[in-house]
Amino acid sequence: MKSLWLLMSMLGAAGAGAAQSPVPVKATLFHNYWSEEVPQAAAAYRVQRLETPGQVRLDSVFATASNRLLRVSRTLWPTTGSDTLTTTITTRWRANGALFVVHSELGSQWHGTYNCFDGAGRLKRTTVYERGRELSSQCYDETGTARPCTGAEYSEQMPTFPGGMNGMLAYLGRSIRYPAAALKTGKQGKVLVEFYVTETGDIRDIRLKQSVSAALDAEALRVIEAMPRWEPGVQDGERVPVRYTVPITFAIR
Repeated sequence: MKSLWLLMSMLGAAGAGAAQSPVPVKATLFHNYWSEEVPQAAAAYRVQRLETPGQVRLDSVFATASNRLLRVSRTLWPTTGSDTLTTTITTRWRANGALFVVHSELGSQWHGTYNCFDGAGRLKRTTVYERGRELSSQCYDETGTARPCTGAEYSEQMPTFPGGMNGMLAYLGRSIRYPAAALKTGKQGKVLVEFYVTETGDIRDIRLKQSVSAALDAEALRVIEAMPRWEPGVQDGERVPVRYTVPITFAIR
């Protein structure tokens, strides 16, 4: 109930104090991690699209299967005038329900204040950005006392395959089966496969980044789809979905 109240407060704040008028709801859309529309069962998040004269508003809601909020973003997209950059305000929560991050973006760049909170929901870092450029940063201890920031405050960890890179190479070596059709025609090359490693370590939204042939592409996708669960990526101490690319080279020896 608390999360629902937070969501309603955030999404309703923009209209506070203004004359209320009906806002036409165009659609509720379901997206994958690539922001492509997909059926609800395959969605990573849902988007409520609303239109007013000169502007489109997208309210994106990421949630768990139990409907606990993970992230809420409001994006405003001007449809008239010369400045059509989107502005986005995002709030994220940790797995324990505590506030995690509140930040804003202009276009695809951080712009404005980025606030990060610790596992108990206490402010631990405030950074000010201007179109992606960091202007200032201030960190805080558990008592709220200001202190200098260290490199660890910005720690990021990429997702890892079980056993690391050696484990992945071993998995690919024993899993790949050279397609007979490709052997017959002498087809070789490097297939690049992109996917997201979710905050739970699952592989989602697999796609080809570089194709070689139908047979080799299909085998590369099969092997990626069959991968075991990864160790998720981490940002600011919280597991996050991360885009990852794996090259798979097919060579006839």
